[in-house]
Amino acid sequence: MIDCLTGWALTGRQIVDQVRRLAGGLTARGFGAGRVTAIMAPTVPDYIVLFHGVAWAGDTGTTVNPSYTADEWAQRDHR
Repeated sequence: MIDCLTGWALTGRQIVDQVRRLAGGLTARGFGAGRVTAIMAPTVPDYIVLFHGVAWAGDTGTTVNPSYTADEWAQRDHR
């Protein structure tokens, strides 16, 4: 995964390692099956780690537009 704007890159091996480590940390903190985690982050190489780490931990991830203001987020239907 390469960020075309900055040249920052992650190899497949780095991604898998970071996904596993994030999933382990989330699981240790009680994340897992039956939970939904909102992911509000820009599209950068770390996003793939975040998205897949949440899934690997057993959570259902849902994306949130990172350009939302606090007021816009507060007005969303969070059901």
